[in-house]
Amino acid sequence: MTTLRRKPDPQERDEDPTPFGPERLVSGAGWVPRQQRTPPRSWSDDAGDTLGPIERSVPWPEPMPELEWFLALEGSAADGASEPSDARNSWVHWASEAEVLDLYRGALTAGGDPPAPWWIRAMHIGTLASRADGFALEDEVHDVLSERPGWVFVPWAGNGRSPYWEYTPSDDGRAIQPTTILFGERHPGFVLVLPAHGVTPTPVRPLGGVAGLVERLTEIGSWRV
Repeated sequence: MTTLRRKPDPQERDEDPTPFGPERLVSGAGWVPRQQRTPPRSWSDDAGDTLGPIERSVPWPEPMPELEWFLALEGSAADGASEPSDARNSWVHWASEAEVLDLYRGALTAGGDPPAPWWIRAMHIGTLASRADGFALEDEVHDVLSERPGWVFVPWAGNGRSPYWEYTPSDDGRAIQPTTILFGERHPGFVLVLPAHGVTPTPVRPLGGVAGLVERLTEIGSWRV
């Protein structure tokens, strides 16, 4: 099972004086993986064991992949972020890609569809080569749209979500959803546009990457409900 380590601090010395050393874990409330827990002294086989065979046979709870995944996402909600890079501070953003994918796939195997940024899903299915490529694409889209009037960056609302951008002039009182630029892990180029729409949803349209976005920005800006 993947161990969730805290992000290394560049100010630390090589000798970490903390009890757990450089491998100290991060969690919401002192959670530690089962394999690193120390049983209470009375549970050991040393002299002084006062527990009977039934109590000694009680196993430690097995770690839940879904819970570990949610712990790995802690801190990735981007409240107050003004650009995508502002919220890349959770375990999934800095741990090794192999560890991140291993934990994500464990959560998938356990059932359900755990929340995950688009770039993790893309690496999982093999459409994206690396996390760095995903970060670079997010930054490039932001650079393009931040220079155009009307486009607003919207931080993802919860842990494991993906960023998007809304075109405020398309929100003219008739639209339930303004024109939105977002990412999709299964589309070539990954960049999608969701046209402004009212009660009837409108399908997303692939743009074929940043070049396609730049080429069609004038057209996209003219769309209304």
